[in-house]
Amino acid sequence: MLATKILIAYNGTDLADQAVQLAKKVAQDEAQIIIDLLYIVQTPSTLVQIAGASQVCDSSMEQLQHDGEIILQQGKQLLSDLPNKIETHIAHGDATTAIIQHIEDSHIDLLIMGNRGLTGVKEKMSSVSHRVLQQSPIPVLMAK
Repeated sequence: MLATKILIAYNGTDLADQAVQLAKKVAQDEAQIIIDLLYIVQTPSTLVQIAGASQVCDSSMEQLQHDGEIILQQGKQLLSDLPNKIETHIAHGDATTAIIQHIEDSHIDLLIMGNRGLTGVKEKMSSVSHRVLQQSPIPVLMAK
């Protein structure tokens, strides 16, 4: 068996859907594999402190959380033909940090995620998949 617990970094994009399809291929004959779908609400690292900003941020975060729940349900629906246990999770903060933290906290042994196909400096500076690939303590399968 390739894995006992798979993490799919899922954001509802076409590449994330491709990652789901890869996970289905890995898990289709192994009903005991648990699949985690993780959506990350990326929060700004610095917030401007102005009157009312706290309420605006709270409202925006609630909306982002709600959007994430809807997106995760869509991802879960894509996996509904599998007998495997599917768990959904929402994390907040930096995407790379959240993915690595979930891997460690949830004892994940295979990560499947999309790759936007950035190259050169752009890839090294802004690609979540590149940073995760560099930091991941487990195998990573990329959907392109």
